[in-house]
Amino acid sequence: FPRVGPIAVSGLTLAQAEEKIRNRASQVISGLKGSAYGPQNTFLRVTIEQVRTIRISLIGEVARPGEYNVSSLTTAYNALYLSGGPTEIGSFRNIQVKRKNRLIRTIDLYDYLLNADKKDDINLQDDDVLFVPAYETRVDLNGEIKKPGLYEVKPGETLGKVLGFAGGFSEVAYRSIIRLIRLTDRDRRLVDIKGEEVNGYVLQNADVINVERILDRYNNVVFVEGAVFRPGQYPLEENPTLKKLLDRAEGITPDAFTGRVMLLRRKADLTIEQLTFDLAKVLRGEAADIPLQKEDQVQILSVAQLREGQQVRIQGEVLNPYIDSNSGYFPWYEGMTIEDLLVSAGGLRQGASAYNIEVVRPARNNNTQTVDSTVAQTFIVSVNRDLSKNDSSSRFTLQPFDQVFVRAAPNYQAPQFVQVDGQVVNPGPYGIKSRDERISDLVARAGGLNQFAYVPGATLFRRVKLSQAEIEQRQRSINEISDDSQRAAVQADAISANQETQVGIDLRQILDNPHSEEDLILEEGDVLRIPKQQQTVRISGEVFYPTTTRFSPGVGFLEYISRGGGFTSRSIKRRSYVLYANGNVQRTKRFLFFNTYPHVDPGAEVIVPLKTKADISTAQVVSTLTQTLGALTTVSTILLVIQSLRRP
Repeated sequence: FPRVGPIAVSGLTLAQAEEKIRNRASQVISGLKGSAYGPQNTFLRVTIEQVRTIRISLIGEVARPGEYNVSSLTTAYNALYLSGGPTEIGSFRNIQVKRKNRLIRTIDLYDYLLNADKKDDINLQDDDVLFVPAYETRVDLNGEIKKPGLYEVKPGETLGKVLGFAGGFSEVAYRSIIRLIRLTDRDRRLVDIKGEEVNGYVLQNADVINVERILDRYNNVVFVEGAVFRPGQYPLEENPTLKKLLDRAEGITPDAFTGRVMLLRRKADLTIEQLTFDLAKVLRGEAADIPLQKEDQVQILSVAQLREGQQVRIQGEVLNPYIDSNSGYFPWYEGMTIEDLLVSAGGLRQGASAYNIEVVRPARNNNTQTVDSTVAQTFIVSVNRDLSKNDSSSRFTLQPFDQVFVRAAPNYQAPQFVQVDGQVVNPGPYGIKSRDERISDLVARAGGLNQFAYVPGATLFRRVKLSQAEIEQRQRSINEISDDSQRAAVQADAISANQETQVGIDLRQILDNPHSEEDLILEEGDVLRIPKQQQTVRISGEVFYPTTTRFSPGVGFLEYISRGGGFTSRSIKRRSYVLYANGNVQRTKRFLFFNTYPHVDPGAEVIVPLKTKADISTAQVVSTLTQTLGALTTVSTILLVIQSLRRP
């Protein structure tokens, strides 16, 4: 320092160095300190402009051992943090700091981690070595303590010291006896340590200490449950008898069953016995009060608990927005009328019959041992549709377990619609006017056919609705006659609950003979489709070139097959068939060795089946040969008869 000379600050903190420099410099600069000549008017600040780098080594049981270049301000704790700290087997309490091959400090990290004491956090110097050895003594502390885990123990430290490391006992710890498991040279040894001995009991390596939980029971409690205003647990000293306990629980409720009270008591051998008393007599003083013992449980039932749940059920034409959750069941109340139940169920549907409500009441002849043939009573009740309470109300009172059925009015039916598409004057949807309305009536309401209608191609599409039971039954039937083997005789489509099917009709015959058997009665969702004049024929199936060709009057079945390239080697000629535009089907007929093919109309589809491989049994071969021989015999007989007739 100018006019002062060198000032040694090595080993001082920044604040100490600043104070020392200020004191020395004030000998030549009077303004650095106040004096008789005036207050302080000169100020001095010391800062570190550049920190030098030192090299330290961390070895032993650390996560990342090695040499580190750190600042000269680094402390031992900083270095341990940089290295990741001790490993799983590293010591936390015997970390050694060596300088020039001399041990200068032994660090116990527990002082810092548990008590925030940094007395061992010394500054490091160049070439310092931190050595973390493996632990020597470690114990396992678990159970009802605040911080269970593994703890390192120095020689001479006691169980009480280690419990302090773990934060002490939890609130529910059993402190009278602590269990300790200790390893011997040959096996394990169980030790019980009394609570007053923990501060003097010295631990050894691998000791396992378990602090148990106190018993989950009371030594002075009685319980009351059921039909009392304040059920719960109460101290025995203040409620030594049954009457005092019930008074403490603010008495029994009005629906309490007083004819019998149950008391559950634990005997000396820990078995449970049940005692019963007449509660009404005890409360009136006609019977002696019942003294209680610890852990007694008093159970008072209500009248409702001794009766079956009382309900009524309503089904049929009611709205009931809760049908998915209650299935039509509603709680029964004394004095409930049928109108009350209808209101609870959301009221009547539009199509409900208000004058034909049936009530089914189970027979209640339970006081005899004879078997009666009557199992239920039925009542027919009429109600006002608006369900208002007036002089004309039914006043029919329901009883528990009554079942009410609201039937539909015989003359009510929700609007139903059918559809007519195609070549009519006014296509579109039409409402069904009567239960016997037919196809001819629908065509007439649609204005009749126009000049472009192709009557033979008219088709009726009808949606068939099946229940789940019907679907399962049909599927079982199909599974019995068809499978995936080579012998399969039927290839069935999947069955659905709502399936549209094509109904073959002859519209020309229907219009010529209205209301005949051919003229079907309409059902909801029916669609009548009348196409334009058809001019093509479709050839499909097992032909060389499936195609659509122009319809030619007078052309036969085989000519259309020729237009499709003819039969292939895998065609089954005798099973060929024609699907007409109206949905009807005609198959090829066979007489002896000759096939009679069906005629072909406009819009039809000629279909040739594919020959599939099948296993032929011996019986089938014999049967086929027998039929063939029989046919040949018949032909021979006919020829002989013809020849005999030609002879003169």
